[in-house]
Amino acid sequence: MKYPLVFIFLLLSLPAFSQRVFEYNTSKNFEIDGTPLLNPFAGGINAAQFQTLDVTGDGNEELIVWDRNTRNLLVFEDRNGQHVHRPDLAYTFPPDISGYLILADFDGNGRKDLFTSSPFGIKAYKNTSTPGSAPSWEVAMEFLRLENNSNLQANNLDIPVIIDLDGDGDLDILTFNFASGDYLEYFKNTSMERTGQPGIDGFVREKIRWGNFEFCGCEHFAFGFTCGGNPIQDVQTGENLRTEHIGGHSLLLHDFTGNGVLDMLLGQDQCNTLYFLPNTGTNTEPIFNSFSTALPNMGELPEFPIFHVASLYRNDMLISTNASSQAQEYGIDFSTSIKRFIGDSNGWSSQGQPFLQQDMVDLGENARPFFQGNQQDGELLVSSNQIVQGEVVGSITKFSLDQNGFSLLERDYLNFSQLGFTDLQLLEVDGYHFFAGVQIINFNPVRKLFWSRNGFQHVAQNEISLPEITLRGNDHLEFFKEESDTFLLVARQTGELILYQANLNDSPSFTLLERNYLGFGDNPVNRNRAVKVVGGDLYMIDQRGILGHYPDFRQGSNGQDNLLEINGTTTTTRLGRNSWISSIPSALGGNDDLLLGTGAGGLIYLTYKEVATDGQSSNLQLKIYPNPTTDVAQVITNFTGELQLINPLGQVLQEGVAIQSQSLTQIDLRNFPKGVYIIRVLGTDGGRISKKIIKL
Repeated sequence: MKYPLVFIFLLLSLPAFSQRVFEYNTSKNFEIDGTPLLNPFAGGINAAQFQTLDVTGDGNEELIVWDRNTRNLLVFEDRNGQHVHRPDLAYTFPPDISGYLILADFDGNGRKDLFTSSPFGIKAYKNTSTPGSAPSWEVAMEFLRLENNSNLQANNLDIPVIIDLDGDGDLDILTFNFASGDYLEYFKNTSMERTGQPGIDGFVREKIRWGNFEFCGCEHFAFGFTCGGNPIQDVQTGENLRTEHIGGHSLLLHDFTGNGVLDMLLGQDQCNTLYFLPNTGTNTEPIFNSFSTALPNMGELPEFPIFHVASLYRNDMLISTNASSQAQEYGIDFSTSIKRFIGDSNGWSSQGQPFLQQDMVDLGENARPFFQGNQQDGELLVSSNQIVQGEVVGSITKFSLDQNGFSLLERDYLNFSQLGFTDLQLLEVDGYHFFAGVQIINFNPVRKLFWSRNGFQHVAQNEISLPEITLRGNDHLEFFKEESDTFLLVARQTGELILYQANLNDSPSFTLLERNYLGFGDNPVNRNRAVKVVGGDLYMIDQRGILGHYPDFRQGSNGQDNLLEINGTTTTTRLGRNSWISSIPSALGGNDDLLLGTGAGGLIYLTYKEVATDGQSSNLQLKIYPNPTTDVAQVITNFTGELQLINPLGQVLQEGVAIQSQSLTQIDLRNFPKGVYIIRVLGTDGGRISKKIIKL
């Protein structure tokens, strides 16, 4: 029997392939101990500085998190009391934020401007947005200046205070002395006195040793004296009698005692708690005579192994570590590095609660994903540095992936933590399992490589080395196949790429083929390089956080780095200073999504979106099985849209059936007669694809 199928040819023809583009996926389900995570792919947080700004233009301020440790910015939107991660909004900020992020209105127009660190001091951006729109920025000052035109210097490790300290309408600056360390300097903004308008075009050093004290070390303040024991009033202007410490400090000024003047919470980069200093003077002439590790109406301040920063958010107190060091150096548990103290009219709760991190995958530090399977059925192993029995060690966390999303299966998989390595990496090729981990040898991190033919549970039994190099702590390894040959790429922490041939016999061996492969050599800009081979393509990322794609890389093709689509525009990624790449293939074949692990111990999911030269979606795919069928069939496609069932006469029998990209949708044919039908999927972006299905 013949059926008219002429309407099949009404399908849109597929335009030519142009480039690969990815989108942030924030909707895929992820469960930990049976509880769905609100923001599973926020990427983790290590050392948080908190600010607020209306980024969406709706009149409500979002919570801005600058992670100093990973050099990453996150934006959270308040939706009915829940903080929802908005990765797209981070791209509305300048790309060169460094050290600290402070949002404050310097020109009195009601819109917060931006201050951050630069090599020359404090850099300022003016918020040029109009009311009701997202922020836009232009450089106001490459660095702030004193009235004598010299730099207003501030240490990149410090977080200065930028507020109207004297109440005259412009923003003043309070920061620790740049050259010798632990005393405060007050820089008065003179714009109101000179022009009658608030600005940032001139400051004077109003007070050296503001507060009449020096910070001499953890638990050690010198009130009225220098750390060397000299009366402060006897110290000449600019005289540095003794250098105590040039490092990081955090400051929070707030009236904690209720006497109408600003008290101080101070953190220092070698101390494990904050220090409270009550002010019995004025804001511009403060008097500090004592310190405490407890706060009025709250109690004892929390302890982290090193360096704290405090912020006020609405009525609550947020305290996080501000460490730029690695977890192992001080035993830091970066998976629980933020505490929230709920506030009310009587003060703050004495017990800190988790904040933000409990809503995301945060496995501590340096998450390296290893995935096997496809987008419908797979297994994910994530290595990371965690606290296990009081020590920072590398551990493996095991997850499953099915149509419903990811689920936690096992913590400390195969007891890898007992090996005592950090920064673990898992690899597999042709039935050979490889494991790399870092040990400290003679005070230097050295990466060791092991192999096994019997799975990961025995992988640490056989050590192997690579010719002509010693692996370093942040070196990254990647196997790939080319016909019957196996190769190994070594992405070095120096930025160099090295190509080996792998000889997988009874005992694997390697032959060096090429150093500075593809032209990638030592480069201080491209440190901490990591790579992933997907098919014949190479993905690459380094400390800049920019993801690159090199199609058919073995032929030496040029790379692309505008791989991320946000609001219809492609741009480069900003993924922080350490990331590692895994791929999750489509069940339809090709079109791999990317799963990235971060230095903050989290995950970022990038969904593949192929676009053509005209900007429309291309390479639409549709799979139906079983086909033929006697009753029901499963339908899967690589785009989101609406499914229709059509008979041979072109009549629509079913429509409006929602179908999600890479998710199975069931179509029931039991109530229809035997014959040939058409399943057509109409994409939300206008694309469409159809295929025959036979009902037996």
